[in-house]
Amino acid sequence: EEHFLIKQVLGREIGPSVHPSDNGILVLNIQTVFAIGNLARGNPFSGRYLTAMDLTDGRARIIYAPFGTNAADALESALGPSEGKNRFLGDGVMNCHALHADDPITPQTNCLIYAVPIHFSDPSACMGCGTCQRKCPLKLPVAGLIKAAKYGTPVPIKIQKACIRCNACGY
Repeated sequence: EEHFLIKQVLGREIGPSVHPSDNGILVLNIQTVFAIGNLARGNPFSGRYLTAMDLTDGRARIIYAPFGTNAADALESALGPSEGKNRFLGDGVMNCHALHADDPITPQTNCLIYAVPIHFSDPSACMGCGTCQRKCPLKLPVAGLIKAAKYGTPVPIKIQKACIRCNACGY
């Protein structure tokens, strides 16, 4: 989050609804700086560096992938076969969706991820303390998900798609 970075680096607070450029601040990620440098040298913007990560074992690699490269192939090339793990891609770990076999690398792709489905070791052990919900980086209704797992009720599709399966809520 660029607002956090601005506070830490510049010591300035700007409101969450305010764009940094409205305050004369330009925040660029390294990929953007790299692309600008290539364009300035006359090289086309034809691919990007991105993070390939396996959330099941903590491995991660930075890889370069030309636009149009099959994302599933790029992930497998970087980290090996999925071996039954779920695959995700997105413009950041907090904004991913299921990776489909024919998804290409695009200018918006920042990460490729292996993960496992969320597994609650014992849904009946839930004490309602809310720790799982506080740990969820997406602030999903984890307590409700645990209750659904406990009673075998379906989880709404919207929540299934939003969950990035980081397993921060697992216990």
